[in-house]
This record gives sequence, structure tokens and C-alpha cells, in this order.
Amino acid sequence: MIWAVVAAVALGFAALVAVWVRRSYKVVYLQTPSMEPTIIGHAAGQMDTLHDRAFDATMRDHVLVDLRAYRRGEPEIGHIVAFWSPPELSAQFGGAQFVWLKRVVGRPGDSIQFVGGMLLRNGERITEPYIAEPMQPDREFHNRYGGEAPVLLAASEYFVVGDHRNNSNDSRFWGPVHRRYIIGRAIRITAPRARRRLLA
Repeated sequence: MIWAVVAAVALGFAALVAVWVRRSYKVVYLQTPSMEPTIIGHAAGQMDTLHDRAFDATMRDHVLVDLRAYRRGEPEIGHIVAFWSPPELSAQFGGAQFVWLKRVVGRPGDSIQFVGGMLLRNGERITEPYIAEPMQPDREFHNRYGGEAPVLLAASEYFVVGDHRNNSNDSRFWGPVHRRYIIGRAIRITAPRARRRLLA
């Protein structure tokens, strides 16, 4: 009888832990190379613009997202955030919703612009050691946001971009992300084993 009670308590505790984990964390992966080299995500045959060739194999980092990260705080500059597709981005995929990962480079009240392949935040050039390669200046002319004129972020708006700046569909093309779409912060690569590490 005692063992049955102990087993029931253990199962109940395990169920509570499982529910807590599901509500606190989510594992996602990218299907594009937009965050490389920080987060790997590509399929065999996709174009590797860094080396001007097609990828030989499918490789995807599995990324642990902390869903609790912004319950008491807000996304900061440099955080890699997970968010649901905002309307302009969702429209590109027939209204479908996906979870995306991008890096925050602008917060509410900031002015963001890209000039000469450089990121300007509030008029100051920002050094970005995490990007795959220098941004091609000619892409500025295709930016809808932050190209020819700075974007001033309103309350609850965040400017997010990929680390593979020359191969990323991001806020430069569909606009800032409203806070309500951000679900958490990417904190760790959990798989494959050789890629396991914390994300800054």
C-alpha cells in the first residue's frame, strides 16, 4: 500500500514537472541559414551565399527557447529572440505562422538605419562581431525599413535581424516586431552534440 502511494506521488510530481517544462521551454530550429554562423539552419541544395555553392547536406541546430525570459523583463540589444510571424511576414507565406529566431538590434525609442554596410543605432555605428560577413551596401536600397531613412521604433517595437545579414529575411524588409509576438529568448543549442553551447 505504501509503495502504491509513493508511486502515485512520484507520477504526480513527474506530471507537474513535465507541465512546467512545457510552459517554460520550447525547442525550435531554423530551416534557413539566416542566423549562421551563430545558429545553423539549412537544407541540402539550399544556396550557401557565403561560399557561392549549394549546401551538401541538411543541418539544423536545435535551439532551446526560454519562454519565461520576458515575463518580468523586456528583450535587450543582442538577445536572440523567438517570435511568431508578424502580419507582414506571415503574408509572405499565405498567412501561415512560424516561430522565427533573430537578433535584437533596436528597442523602443531607438533609431535604426543601415548605411555603407554598417548598422547605425541612434546615429552611432555599431560593431557586430557575430555577423557572418560585412553587409553588402547595395542591399540597403532594397530595404523598406532603415535603408534610405532611419526607422524610429515606437513603444513595444523591436528591430530584429539575422546574423547572416546578406541572407536574412528580417525587419529590414517587413518591419519591426511588436512585443506581443515575441515568445521568448534563445538560450542554448541543445543538438547536435558537437554544436551544444550557450547562446550569448
